[in-house]
Amino acid sequence: GRATAEEENTDALERMVALTIGSRWTPLNEAEIAALSTRLTDIPKIRVQIMYENALGKELAQSFHEAFKLAEWGGAALGIGSGLGHGVTIGQGSGTATIALKSAIEASSQVKVAIVRPDQPQWPGVVFLAVGVNSS
Repeated sequence: GRATAEEENTDALERMVALTIGSRWTPLNEAEIAALSTRLTDIPKIRVQIMYENALGKELAQSFHEAFKLAEWGGAALGIGSGLGHGVTIGQGSGTATIALKSAIEASSQVKVAIVRPDQPQWPGVVFLAVGVNSS
């Protein structure tokens, strides 16, 4: 039962791909988008930059963007980013917006959100929501 060198190399390559590229994120479904948009209406509206690392996270980012549009967050922008790391993160946001958005997303969906760089200076009036690599 020992693995051959070829099998070990294949396993190592698959682990590297999972960490570098990741797997496809499941976008929010219609009910989750509606629930999130309802929760977003209770949060003071600021600019939110929604980014995704690669094509595997684009649909999830688009579904977040849809929820923000439904909640009439006029300052919600969607675009590609890089160096976003792993998982869904919120970072360097305006005051308590990071915590409020994390709570709203987690209460409305199965998505877990991490707050990154909480020790960095806050940027008034803007928050970043990033869909990084899905390494799970």
